Amino acid sequence: MARGKKSSPELIYKVMASYATTRNLRETSRELNVPLPTVKCLVDANKDKPEFIQLQTEKAKEFSEKASEIIQKGLLLLDRRFSRALQKEEELDVLIEAIFDSEKTESSQDDKKRLVDKIKALQLHDVKAITTAIGTLYDKRALENGSSTEKMTVEIKLPPDVDEYAG
Repeated sequence: MARGKKSSPELIYKVMASYATTRNLRETSRELNVPLPTVKCLVDANKDKPEFIQLQTEKAKEFSEKASEIIQKGLLLLDRRFSRALQKEEELDVLIEAIFDSEKTESSQDDKKRLVDKIKALQLHDVKAITTAIGTLYDKRALENGSSTEKMTVEIKLPPDVDEYAG
């Protein structure tokens, strides 16, 4: 935007709405294709206005609600994966035994591949990624709600004997 040129109310609203959502000047600049100094100037000039404070509050509430939904889905996914792993534990033991038996006898490559494929189908995938994402969202939601992220205890009750699946 040219120096001294007045910004339209529509541009100001777009900048403030984007900034309220992202809380990041650079991302707002990229998203709207508006120069960073212009974004910074508009945010600085409007951040204390009641309508922007209300917009920030609404966006924070929306984020918190969405984060809570995603956290719940992640916990359900984790619970399902652990439950499935525990249910399949006996089948896994049978497959492992079959592999040891196959070493005593000649097994074809196809037989070995079939056993390995069955084991891979029972593996827990991306447990670490899921738990990291849940923790990150939990922290961001807490910050958005004005809570501390330090010394917080989150208790997740998982089925017994899960420790052996956490790698």
